[in-house]
Amino acid sequence: MASETKLWLMLLLFAATCLQYCVHGRPQVPCLFIFGDSQADSGNNNYLPVTSKVNFPPYGVDFSKGVTGRYTNGKLAIDILGELLGFSDFIPPHADYLPPYANSPVSDIYFGVNYASAGGGINDKSGGNLGQVFSLRDQINHHKSVYYQLAAELKSEEKAREHLSQCLYYFDIGTNDYTINYFVTDFFPTSVNYTTEQWAEVLHNEYYEHLTVLHDLGARKFALSGVALLGCRPYQIDLYGTKGCVEFINDAVQLFNKGLRPLVEKLNEEYSDSKFMYVNYTAIQSEALSGSGKNIVLLV
Repeated sequence: MASETKLWLMLLLFAATCLQYCVHGRPQVPCLFIFGDSQADSGNNNYLPVTSKVNFPPYGVDFSKGVTGRYTNGKLAIDILGELLGFSDFIPPHADYLPPYANSPVSDIYFGVNYASAGGGINDKSGGNLGQVFSLRDQINHHKSVYYQLAAELKSEEKAREHLSQCLYYFDIGTNDYTINYFVTDFFPTSVNYTTEQWAEVLHNEYYEHLTVLHDLGARKFALSGVALLGCRPYQIDLYGTKGCVEFINDAVQLFNKGLRPLVEKLNEEYSDSKFMYVNYTAIQSEALSGSGKNIVLLV
């Protein structure tokens, strides 16, 4: 898995570098903004009234900064991406700037912020059964506050947009719209109200609206990661008592992933001043499981 993941990160790094039209200097982009769920959350859920928290051992046992609220024993994929992009430190969680927890200098926001929240989804209701989580809408609203903070620091909204236009905006979200929404039938009526095809379309439409808001705030470089094969997670296999992957979950997720490609193409057509990229995470997982070593990522 490690080699495949590294290849994906290197390809994403190459794409970001190409967008800069330059191969000199570090970091390759001046700032990185992260939107997502538990796969990218670096501590935002620590201060929320939510059941989904990991600010205790054994999480972080292999991480240089110890227990931080990362949903892993060590680094997140986004941490490794930041290193490959040349950032000298990890992109801090947005919660580090919020009173009464603020412990990062305001100047750090020039390098980017991590807004990801475990349990959050593209749809506002996803993860609501866990307590308060930050949905993608919430995360973008947080970015609006950072935008105005930058504009105040630079004394110009135009200068703020110019700075933000050089940043890379990375998205790793959508998992909870299935695992903590569509397939949680005792809490959400989503699967009754929508077929899997209709639900994927709902998510794509909401995703599109959120991305256009960011574009209006100056964002120009976007990387959208697809959702993993959720039906192959041990929890899902145990829950449904299958001998292998839960295929109906994977089929639903694949509808979402397949729709991301035309969404990215549509955005690239509508916004010629921007670049939208699709990271085929399902291919990464499939190639890792099969060990075939073929190309595992598609950037559009």
